[in-house]
Amino acid sequence: MTDRAQKKTTLFTVVPDAGATAHGSGTDDAFLAVPGKESLGGIKITDDGRDLFVVNLNNRKLYRYDATVATAAAPKAVYTIPDPGCPAAGDWRPFGLGMQDGTGYLGGVCSGESTGKVSDLRAVVLPFDLGTGAFQKAVLNQPLDYPRGSTVGAGPCDGAGWFPWTSTYPVSQNGRPCGNSTIAKPEPELGEIAFETDGSMLRWPSATASATARQPVPRRTPPPSSCRAVT
Repeated sequence: MTDRAQKKTTLFTVVPDAGATAHGSGTDDAFLAVPGKESLGGIKITDDGRDLFVVNLNNRKLYRYDATVATAAAPKAVYTIPDPGCPAAGDWRPFGLGMQDGTGYLGGVCSGESTGKVSDLRAVVLPFDLGTGAFQKAVLNQPLDYPRGSTVGAGPCDGAGWFPWTSTYPVSQNGRPCGNSTIAKPEPELGEIAFETDGSMLRWPSATASATARQPVPRRTPPPSSCRAVT
């Protein structure tokens, strides 16, 4: 927490069970499986300033803290984030948070990691009650197999499209060996949810810095890809 007047930053809380995998040296290949699965996701404070919500990526739970205190020793409540029906429980990767008109919204993706199929990639947004933490039926459940342009411009592994999450270094793409070409393999992560003044929901399934960390290869990271969904 940062006091702007005093220009001082202090520890607000420590979210438990958020993962403890350490980085290695060199290309850090052993860390490929960690981004998006450990640490913290979205953080939002309610409009009245009373509650802070944060997504724990490691245990897939939503934590609620008292935002009116300088230090929170423990959460006010912890809510299990339901699996929206991904092919395997481990494929569900919640991350983003948004709030609108007294309702919370949590976004994530079905990563397709268990099957390796692009057809199993989905972006999902679940509304939840800010008072009780009760989750409701998804307001968005969209396939991510739509066409996208090349990420690096050319080459056999140019990252045109979204790809299932993987924990190994890519050697081919769509049946073509990568060779010594520049490699891009965007893996989706729904990192943020926002709203237009007319109530339209914007969500960002993007190849973020975390996705880049999943692939420590020489490539350019594309700008976030935003999508609009009318609610």
